[in-house]
Amino acid sequence: MWIFTEDGFLSVVRHRHFPDRLLVRARVREDLVRFCRAAAIPEDGILESGRYDYRFRVEVPEEVFIRSMVQTIKMLDYDNFKNRACHNPDDPPAVRRERASAYHGVWHQLWELQRSAARERREEAL
Repeated sequence: MWIFTEDGFLSVVRHRHFPDRLLVRARVREDLVRFCRAAAIPEDGILESGRYDYRFRVEVPEEVFIRSMVQTIKMLDYDNFKNRACHNPDDPPAVRRERASAYHGVWHQLWELQRSAARERREEAL
């Protein structure tokens, strides 16, 4: 599952060997640090390896992750995600620019998917 929050981008999957645990992964270490802080888990549990698709990861019990996501939802107080997420003061300016470009790219690709799906529905109706 991919999750975009104002604190960053996370990829979450079930742990292969421990089904009650999740692997929370990130491309940017600071995104995972912010997750750990929000989830009240030690940052020293973050593992880094260039061997994996996602360089940074942390194992968490499923319940810890669920509580963290519920808290994230309860704290939601903005009406424009891209504006909030791309201006995180914890990120250096270069990371903010790159994040803005990446998030807008994802937004645009999904908008194109929406347009294609709508076009296909119209064509099927003819």
